[in-house]
Amino acid sequence: MEWWQKAVVVPVKRAWIVVATRLRPKKDDGRGALVKLHDDIQMCAYEDVQVMWEMLQRSETERLAREPSPKGARALVWLRRHHKMDPRRRC
Repeated sequence: MEWWQKAVVVPVKRAWIVVATRLRPKKDDGRGALVKLHDDIQMCAYEDVQVMWEMLQRSETERLAREPSPKGARALVWLRRHHKMDPRRRC
């Protein structure tokens, strides 16, 4: 029975753990909290708070612009370029 544990159960369990971790939903990146903060600041009458919110938004936008795009996005751009070829031409 020990050979069954080593040969079948352990490898299947390892594979199951790998698959389960890849299928697990990603953790929330906090955007819901930013939306709530935005709503709270819009209701706030203090101008300095609204100025700070604009500074946060500007820095977040700049950070997103600097981040490299995912590898899959480059492939999609390549596909879009090549599918806009002459429609009369067949592959």
